[in-house]
Amino acid sequence: MKNFKILSLAILSLFIFSCESDDDNGPALTNASLAGTYNVTAFSGNATESDTSGNTPDITEADFTASNFNNATVTFTESGLVTSTGSYTQTSIYTEDGMTETETNVEDLEINGAFTISGNSLIITNTDGFSVTVRNFSSNGLELYLQETEIDTDYSYEAEATYTLVRQ
Repeated sequence: MKNFKILSLAILSLFIFSCESDDDNGPALTNASLAGTYNVTAFSGNATESDTSGNTPDITEADFTASNFNNATVTFTESGLVTSTGSYTQTSIYTEDGMTETETNVEDLEINGAFTISGNSLIITNTDGFSVTVRNFSSNGLELYLQETEIDTDYSYEAEATYTLVRQ
């Protein structure tokens, strides 16, 4: 289970963002409206990995949550840069072949790069297979909803997670 791709969700170096707003009167997503420093206050998600290339299907499921946010911040600049600091404790519960294993690790928050906004999308260079939807964007903060799907003939991987960011 240690090879499970779920750890890639913790490495948030580079993303593609699209924006959804539940409030039609909320601010438009622009470099100026996004600029600022946000505290990461929550992170959770799940993933499923399936490999059917052998005689027996190998399916691993994971649920993960974060706690103990230690100076975990994300900063967007009006000039188009995003950086992060801090760490958090991630608890992952893996289930494979009826066996359950729990792992707890301290993870560094790694969201760094240049970004651009195109329509309702925020694109950070060199994406790592994740698409991220910006939800509930307001002057107080936002949610980042991550999704990754990889499907081949004998292999599939699906993951989703949500980060909650509150403006400082």
